[in-house]
Amino acid sequence: MDSELPKAPKITKGETSDKTEAAQDTENSNSAGSECGDSEVIKHDPVEPEVENEDNTEGKTESEMPEINEVKSEDVSENFEAESTAIALETGAFSSQDQTQIPTEIESQEPQKLLLPDGYCIKKLDLQLELGSSESICAIAAHESNLYLGLTNGRLFHLYLFEDADDYIAITQLSISKGSPVKKILLLPDEELCLVLCNKVIYTYQLPELSPCNVGKLKDVEDILMLSQVKNPKVKSKLNKIVAFTSTKIRLIQFSKDAVKLLKDIPYLGSVSGISSASGTLANYSNICFVANDKNYDVVDIQQTRRIPLSEYNPTNVEFANQKVTPYIIPFHAEDKEDKPEEYLLLICSDVSGSMASFVNPEGDVIRGTLIWLQEGYPTGGLAVEWPHVFGLFWNEADQIFRLCVNSLVTLESEYVNSASQIFDNGLDRIEDLRIRAVEPGFAVLDSELLDQLQLQSCLDRRIIPSSKHYKIASIAFIGGHDLLLLDKPSALALALRETVDRFDKASSEAEVKQYASKLKKLAKKCEQIWSLYIASLFLAGQYEEVKSFVRGQHQGRRKVDPRLVLFLSWKVNDSAAKFWSEFCLPKLTLDLIDLQTKRQDSPSTEEMKTWIIEEIFHNKEHYDQETNANFRYYMYTETRRDTGALLELIDTEKEMWIAQNEISDRLIEYFKKENRNLVLIHVYLLKQKEGNKFDDWELRIIELGLSVLSNYEQQTESEKKILVQDRRFDIVAIVFTQLHQHIEDENYFAKKLLELLKLRPEEGLTLLKKNKSGKFQSCIKTILTELSKLVELDSQFRSLKLDYAEQAFVTSLNCETDSGSQAQDFAAELSSFINEEISDDEFQNLNILYQTYQVENDLKDSSWPKITWIEFLHLHFKSSECKELSQMYLKLYEVSLILSTKGLEVDSTLNYKNPPLQYLELLWNSDSTIPSLLALRDYSTAEWVAIYKTFPLPRTTIYSKRELFRLISPRKLSSEEVHTNIKSILNFYLDLPDEEVRKATATHVINSYAMEHFSFLEILNLIPESLSLWCVQDYIAEKLISLKKEQADTSMRKILSRLDAKFSKSLLQSFTKSHAEILQ
Repeated sequence: MDSELPKAPKITKGETSDKTEAAQDTENSNSAGSECGDSEVIKHDPVEPEVENEDNTEGKTESEMPEINEVKSEDVSENFEAESTAIALETGAFSSQDQTQIPTEIESQEPQKLLLPDGYCIKKLDLQLELGSSESICAIAAHESNLYLGLTNGRLFHLYLFEDADDYIAITQLSISKGSPVKKILLLPDEELCLVLCNKVIYTYQLPELSPCNVGKLKDVEDILMLSQVKNPKVKSKLNKIVAFTSTKIRLIQFSKDAVKLLKDIPYLGSVSGISSASGTLANYSNICFVANDKNYDVVDIQQTRRIPLSEYNPTNVEFANQKVTPYIIPFHAEDKEDKPEEYLLLICSDVSGSMASFVNPEGDVIRGTLIWLQEGYPTGGLAVEWPHVFGLFWNEADQIFRLCVNSLVTLESEYVNSASQIFDNGLDRIEDLRIRAVEPGFAVLDSELLDQLQLQSCLDRRIIPSSKHYKIASIAFIGGHDLLLLDKPSALALALRETVDRFDKASSEAEVKQYASKLKKLAKKCEQIWSLYIASLFLAGQYEEVKSFVRGQHQGRRKVDPRLVLFLSWKVNDSAAKFWSEFCLPKLTLDLIDLQTKRQDSPSTEEMKTWIIEEIFHNKEHYDQETNANFRYYMYTETRRDTGALLELIDTEKEMWIAQNEISDRLIEYFKKENRNLVLIHVYLLKQKEGNKFDDWELRIIELGLSVLSNYEQQTESEKKILVQDRRFDIVAIVFTQLHQHIEDENYFAKKLLELLKLRPEEGLTLLKKNKSGKFQSCIKTILTELSKLVELDSQFRSLKLDYAEQAFVTSLNCETDSGSQAQDFAAELSSFINEEISDDEFQNLNILYQTYQVENDLKDSSWPKITWIEFLHLHFKSSECKELSQMYLKLYEVSLILSTKGLEVDSTLNYKNPPLQYLELLWNSDSTIPSLLALRDYSTAEWVAIYKTFPLPRTTIYSKRELFRLISPRKLSSEEVHTNIKSILNFYLDLPDEEVRKATATHVINSYAMEHFSFLEILNLIPESLSLWCVQDYIAEKLISLKKEQADTSMRKILSRLDAKFSKSLLQSFTKSHAEILQ
């Protein structure tokens, strides 16, 4: 057929069609009458899977199809063959003599130090597939986390790499064609289809689970490949078109989930494999294919349906194990050129010991140079390219050695040649059955090195923390046994990361540091966990403003920075017990870098950054979770080196947090205790107490802390001393006193702490006591003051205060209606002591004058009765007198003494009773001479009251509650005999007065007031002296006569009533007797 093809001009780069995909499809449709007819949907019968019109287009036979034109161009095929042959002859690749000279001792030679390029290794994947002894893996394809493996017995496995898993797990297996190996697996991700070539039939399944797809089968297919798409920004095409190589045609087919569409058939005999070229055409898919038949490599123009021969790939007809040589057309991207164009490696078998490879571009032009394998044989196990290396499994028929060879695409030189048995140990019966396969676009495998670099570790103890796995893409696999091996190398990210960190650590200038930090930033865009490493590098490089900008940026929704990272970089974490830090972890590489940069510790800059990050997070709570806010609130108080004043201000900004019950507040309280921040604690406790927080006895804590502050005043910081002096909120004496005064119910505790307070600050304490006289425990306070006076020398103010509290205790006892004897005794003693020691002589003199005035004014010549008592007189005049203070105390002492004398209690008094007014008070306890003394002192009404009640009277107006005083005194009349004696003594006193008029007036008053009740008529008559006429006592005599007459009338009435009663009783008895008799009858 080839000899009959007409010649065609050489294909040049600009000669290809400029039509778009749409135009191409239109052209194919319009050629229905003359060429292929309309493109049609090929329908398949599930029973008879033969493709409709598979050998014909639109019903035409193959003989009616236009034949592909052969191009015999010296510039293409002859030049390609000539160049390849020349190189082979030059190197001796075709020399039979050289073949015999190939050393056979290679197996016994020492292995090379390096078996693979630096960083590469062979890694076995643990697939855990249950395979038979005769089964082996022969095909592989991958898509995302899915891996598809074809076996030699026609089975197909679907494996999946689950998130955070180390290895693939088999989840599905299908039997494609029993006994026939799976030759190729081609994936169409855009249509979610999987094409499986097995026994020259294409089977179609849905991705990813390999569920059946009802589009039938395509038969008589030698090889399939993806139709290359040209990048066209104007048209977005799906990768859903393939090139199928059959024994008679090259077929362009478009797949969908429910149909297969034949785009074009190009007649071509004997194709066994091929590659669709990514040629520079304006069509949306390739118009060039590199095809291998049973002898040659050809270039086929799909659009123009013409063929350009390149060369034979087995000119010497070498066979290996009685099998023909397999042609290889290996595509790769030339990364040493701009835009990384696609190039193709075409392999040629020179002889049983050597082979060579040439390179062409997508247009078929020979480029780059030639690779030569002189004595390695032919890659029966396949070739694969991973820039800049070519990997091949070569078999040398002469020395019977299977080798793994590595060549450079840059230098075109051999780099590594090693026996496969030195490298592989996969349990194969024959190592020669191993095959190398390029997997496009690659399959995910665990990135161990990157995982090691980014393995999360606790920032406290470097403990390993389970973290998400990292994966890389492997593009070359070794198949042929039960195991899947891959050609592994460090990922570009792992290599770049390690190199950048190493150089960063060794950088000697600021410019270098910035340079490598910038590289880390680029890497961080590819991997989230490198972000922490980048932030750490900025910090360690002293780029604090950059760090701050990133932290602030997250408040505007940009990339997040864990605030713990910045804090960790600027602070040696000592809060290891907190869950907040025990769960904080960083990548290993980050921690390694931090450990190396020891200069970061305890520098002023890092201290400033620590304070900054704590304050920044504290003031932007809305952007962080509850746990972060809680812990940074704790650090705001403990790690920002705030003095007491600043802490107090900070507390005032968040009073609601302190009032509420929360764990961090409790921790802070414990911290303040440990640091002896007593003023801060007092402030917090007062806040809690003010808001009615009843969770604890805040008053007890405040009192204890306040007393501690006062007792250790000199140990306070200057800041705290300033607060104590200037801040009114921290008048500690007032705070402690208020707590005692308002909140303490235990009298013993109250007394103990008040006395302690007064010992520490007597003046301020006494001032407060004086301002707050009311309240409880007054007697206790008085006792405390007494004890204090023994310990501290105090002024008159103190005595006045003692007196006030003694009085208050006395008043309280009165109001409580309890026994006030002891309180009255204390008060009387304090009052007496104060009068004796603090009252001036002038006041005593003025009181004497007032007393003398009373005696003058209370003259018996005035016949009006009753006479005013001395106490009532003093009540009336003391406010206007010159001895107001003494007079008031005197009246108080009188009322208290009245209680004591009534109860028979003495007063521990230091009063000078030589003073006449004070002598008067002494009479309260001198019962034998009280009445004569009172008469002598001219207090006549009081003498008459004592004569009847044996106690002094209460004045009409009293200082204290008259009702309570009367309750305590409870005056009771003496017996008639005692009253008779006392009144008689008073009458005798009056009758002995020299002044006759006074004598008459007073005697008249006594007889008229008391004789009726306490004296007989005869006795009065005997007592009245002759000088006193009966006229003076006529009122008494008249009243007495009336009384006697009344008594006589009463006696007569009783007699009359008795008689009437007897008569009535007799009549009643008679009537009853009569009635009873009548009843009986």
